[in-house]
Amino acid sequence: MSQSRLSAAFAVAASLLGLWNAPMPAQIQPRPQTTAARVALIPDVTGQAVDSAISRLAWTRLPIVRLDTLTTAQKPGFIVLQRPDHGTPVSRARTETLMVATARRRPPVNVLVDPRLLGRLAGGGTSDAPPAARDTVVPDLSGRTPALAAATLDAAGLRRGRETRDYSDDMPPGRVYRQEPQPGVRVGMGRSVDVWYSLGPHRAADTVTVPPIEGRFIDEAIRALKEHTLRLGHVDSAYRTGAKGTISHQEPDAGTIAHRNDAVDVTVDVPPRLIPVPSVIGLTRDAARDTIEANGFEVGAISIVSRAGASATIDSQRPVAGAMAAPRSLVDLVEVQAPRVATVPDLAGKTETEAERLLAANNLVLGTVVRHDEDSSAKVVDQGPPPNRIVELYSRVNVSVGRGAQRDDTFLRVPRVISMTVGAAQQMLADSGLTRIAIRGDSVTAAAVVRSQSPRAGTLVRPTAVISLVAEEVVTLVPGLVGRGEDSARAEAARHKFSMQVANRHRRIRFSEVVVSQTPVANTPDDGGRHVDVDLAIPIVPPPVEVALGLGIVGMTSDGARRIWRRWKERKKPKPPAGIDVHLEGQFADPPVLTPAGGDRLIRSTIEFGYELDAPPWDVHCATQTLVKSEKPRNG
Repeated sequence: MSQSRLSAAFAVAASLLGLWNAPMPAQIQPRPQTTAARVALIPDVTGQAVDSAISRLAWTRLPIVRLDTLTTAQKPGFIVLQRPDHGTPVSRARTETLMVATARRRPPVNVLVDPRLLGRLAGGGTSDAPPAARDTVVPDLSGRTPALAAATLDAAGLRRGRETRDYSDDMPPGRVYRQEPQPGVRVGMGRSVDVWYSLGPHRAADTVTVPPIEGRFIDEAIRALKEHTLRLGHVDSAYRTGAKGTISHQEPDAGTIAHRNDAVDVTVDVPPRLIPVPSVIGLTRDAARDTIEANGFEVGAISIVSRAGASATIDSQRPVAGAMAAPRSLVDLVEVQAPRVATVPDLAGKTETEAERLLAANNLVLGTVVRHDEDSSAKVVDQGPPPNRIVELYSRVNVSVGRGAQRDDTFLRVPRVISMTVGAAQQMLADSGLTRIAIRGDSVTAAAVVRSQSPRAGTLVRPTAVISLVAEEVVTLVPGLVGRGEDSARAEAARHKFSMQVANRHRRIRFSEVVVSQTPVANTPDDGGRHVDVDLAIPIVPPPVEVALGLGIVGMTSDGARRIWRRWKERKKPKPPAGIDVHLEGQFADPPVLTPAGGDRLIRSTIEFGYELDAPPWDVHCATQTLVKSEKPRNG
């Protein structure tokens, strides 16, 4: 082996030992994810139905808080407003609050009704109670001085929280240019509001580049920011299983141009500190809220259940009492109330518009309309529930309208709705003229799947027949990502509509990255979050060092192998005797000439030469002293 190759091999070995013993430099640290994968934005769900909005927000893994809002401009059950607003980074939000439109209600009627007379039409409306009196709306503090901001918060029943001062190019000094929570968000009375006061505009020429501090500890980040004349700003905590206290997100991003002395806000991943959930069963809504907040939690969704003779108390909660959960987690409540009922009026002979007005006057809602005639003057010929039925307030009443349609002289064929979702099955049955539907099952939602139906598909029934459906929720299993590379694991998670995040990266003696563990484990039921955290094993040295090491090993071993192979070939290969060269000169303008190729031994048993197939045949001219005779070449 040459001296230069020995030197290169020793240099590679020395550099590898140095990388093994020395601390890992910044350039070979696990690179953070790209901005597109790291900065996820909250989508716009305003104007959508509640179930659709919650499904669309599921990937963010943010707790969803649903608040009712009385409105006449938006249909009940649709989103009027969301806070934080769409476009906000998911990492900057703790919860997503959805303002849901509800119809204006009349005061409840105190009527004692036999619970056996209560009926609910499938897909009927809900009777959520208005927001509790202890809620308030966060006022807009933008442009206010400290004294005016404090007075505004006191008037709204809120407390002053953290006060931060920073540079702002859009707001004069001493005035509020940012606040958290945002204006318009409904929060509990006594909630603190953080504000940022302007120090005036930045100096245009005094800018620096924000360094990357993700993946570092707080003290390391402070030193890195100080070296770039920046400072650490607001520090948020994100609870994550297996977290080590490193920074998972920074704002502004690395590489952004910022002003000197600007603050960089960070989010630090910390392991969850679990605390027990208190019991609020049997308490009123206000007392339950006080108990939950006093124990470090927040109130989530509040569902209303009607039960004869019940008082307005909490009937169940989730998580259950005594369960261990992270601080500031949401506790969903189910409140049981006495039913508020209405009597279904007789809509026969009325137009669709008249029927809708009559139902609204009785605190009911017009449901599915089956039209047998497109004429606007067509009358109602059938309805469900029937007249004089006692139902809950704001229940839906489905009707059939048409001139020629008769009430009970037409038979309809029942369509097949098995394996459909409940929402699709209801729509298909309504399109077929069957408006009376009963659904049974545990926790039935619009996304549940129909497992059986009665009557069976193809049966002829009257339009007033009741179609009974049995539905169940679909269990989603967590996909298996162990054994895949990072890109392959992300693609597999996306194929199952899951999101994946690398929780830890471990260096191993290997030449490619691979997922070695995941949480939750594969093939277990998903809890609804559709998210998987994985641990990734990556090579002990970066790919460039691997290539250099491989080249060094090849350089040390391949030289001797080549020499042995060359000697073996030379020993096996017979030395060619002096032959005859065939020279085809020019563009085959002249016939080939045979000349000796070393020595004067020109006696051969055969002589072979070739030329292009499409060249014309020539005579072969040989030297006069040879024993070769000229002969015309054969065709082909």
